[in-house]
Amino acid sequence: MDELLAGPLPDISDDGFSARVMVRVGQERERDRILTYVVLALAALPALLLPVPRLSAELSSLLPLIASSGPLAAAVGLILLTLSLEDLIRERQRKL
Repeated sequence: MDELLAGPLPDISDDGFSARVMVRVGQERERDRILTYVVLALAALPALLLPVPRLSAELSSLLPLIASSGPLAAAVGLILLTLSLEDLIRERQRKL
């Protein structure tokens, strides 16, 4: 029984089902990639309409207040740690 299970399994005829599924998966990935770029472009579009000089003046007065905020610094730190942990988990899963 161990020898039977240790060997490669014979090919199963699926009349091209696997190939069709793989083509469909590739098409869905391509559609998702294009959709991501479209959403990013639409999200960036309002940035072109912002009054940059006024916005920079407002930010220059707000940034020191934001930078000295302890709770905000803790929140940003937790977000960065979470993203780092997620990357570490993905790398370990790829190696398995």
